[in-house]
Amino acid sequence: MNINYANELLGTEKFKKMMQSWLVEQEVYRHLSAKHGFSFFPPSYAIGLPPKEGDNAVVRHYVGTIRALFISKGLRRLRKQLLQAS
Repeated sequence: MNINYANELLGTEKFKKMMQSWLVEQEVYRHLSAKHGFSFFPPSYAIGLPPKEGDNAVVRHYVGTIRALFISKGLRRLRKQLLQAS
């Protein structure tokens, strides 16, 4: 891992704004990997906040700052799908 490049990234405005975010280290890993031509997901893979209403996600990981959405949106959607299936 190129520690100097990671430090450069963390010094940019983008990363300074993200420092309290739950995904700052994931973003550093993404940039370090991309520098060597590696990509975790294809460009069509949608990752973001807030989740898009009506999307066809097969799975969603409600972590940290969006965990409350699991109850307000995730369980509501699951309930609706289960009721339609029965």
